[in-house]
Amino acid sequence: MGDRLYRFIRRCGAPFRFRVFGLYHLKVQPAIFVGNHSGSTGPLQAIFTLPVRLHPWVIRDMTDFRLAPAYLLGDFIRPTWHLKGRLGMIVSTIVARVAVWLINAIGSVPVAKEYGLFDGSLRRSLELLQAGRSLLIFPEDAQGPLNPRTGLYPFLTGFAWLCYLHDRANGHPVPVYPFAVHAGRRALALGAPRTLDRQGDRRESVRRLCREIEGDIATLYRALEKGILPPEPRLGEPSFGLRFTQEKERSRAQHKGSHKQRIGHAIVPCYVIEEARERPPSHHTR
Repeated sequence: MGDRLYRFIRRCGAPFRFRVFGLYHLKVQPAIFVGNHSGSTGPLQAIFTLPVRLHPWVIRDMTDFRLAPAYLLGDFIRPTWHLKGRLGMIVSTIVARVAVWLINAIGSVPVAKEYGLFDGSLRRSLELLQAGRSLLIFPEDAQGPLNPRTGLYPFLTGFAWLCYLHDRANGHPVPVYPFAVHAGRRALALGAPRTLDRQGDRRESVRRLCREIEGDIATLYRALEKGILPPEPRLGEPSFGLRFTQEKERSRAQHKGSHKQRIGHAIVPCYVIEEARERPPSHHTR
């Protein structure tokens, strides 16, 4: 049921998908996808836009019908819909009934930050990775200082420790894909994957990977902010059961042999995701 529901959610979210860049980086699964939260925009757009079956890390309160209304009121209902008091709690309770069911039904991993690495989330995450499943993680610590340039909070290292445990248990690294979501530009940019380098002290290796991914996401976010992204290479055969078609040119600029989309003041290639029916892999080359 979880996979069918996930596909159904993606189809329902198709009209709301942001433009996406960097999908040519998608080559290896299972993997860990790490991005900026950007309120509710980051999680929703990652699920709607990325052509990968993802299992999100979710705050434990949002997987419990008893705890979710109070958490949802403070995290979403009050700041986004500006509803307070009794009315806000009533609305939050109604929304929580649906949200908690959906979050649990798609196979999310509940995380209790107060227990650090000992809340069972890492064990469950390792099981998913070993089963060939990919994870979606938003490691920002909202209690830290906000970076005014990127809108990012400092990153927690839980995902990097997961990489270390996976490497130690399986003898090979798991790729980590950074991505940035920009609500104002209505765009998502995916970066090249990184892996944990276990040479040297393990704590330093974990912190280094965390810093690298945080830096990649900040760079991608600034690129979206400025409308400057690297050229997209020519796409080959579709991956992950999707095909990519170039969007028709909407700008007046003429670029022979390609279709491009204007973002801000920069011209960068843009691709739109179209759902494709699953079919057996082709063994011939064109």
